[in-house]
Amino acid sequence: MFMITETGQTESLCAVARLLSAMLERPVEEINRKLGIPYQGKICLHCSKPLRHTKNTHFCSYICQRAYTQIELICDWCGKSFKRRATLVVKNLSKDGYQHIFCSRKCMGNYAGNHYGFAVHPENARAGGDHRKWDWIKVLALKEENGWGGIRISRALGIPLGTVSRILRKGKIPKSL
Repeated sequence: MFMITETGQTESLCAVARLLSAMLERPVEEINRKLGIPYQGKICLHCSKPLRHTKNTHFCSYICQRAYTQIELICDWCGKSFKRRATLVVKNLSKDGYQHIFCSRKCMGNYAGNHYGFAVHPENARAGGDHRKWDWIKVLALKEENGWGGIRISRALGIPLGTVSRILRKGKIPKSL
């Protein structure tokens, strides 16, 4: 768009806006807006507001950046809708064995307990309300009676070696048993 001045010279509207800005001591953006000149600088990718600092930035605020990079997901356990960064979801789903997305650690724990805990392995749960996954008495008995080490006990009972080591380190049956 061009404008013809009193002297007959053509000038762009942007140049006129800069001139008015200097005369009225107002920001150029404000005068451009009043004259209907479209903004020519960078704008925020999320909310389309003009950016004040255009060097190496694409968003007007941290809030806009977070909102732009997050995607809507649904928890596989409770069905609640939540947001998470897209890069984090892609990274986690590319891992081996990572098949589910949960909104919290509580939902992840509930899912794991239902699919891998006592619900699936009731033989590990004992009567009397004790909900230890592994039988401490069997581990300690094998150690005392046969003199077996942690690796042999682990293989015989199918218990992870770290768990057997922890039971043997404590060395006694807990009061809760």
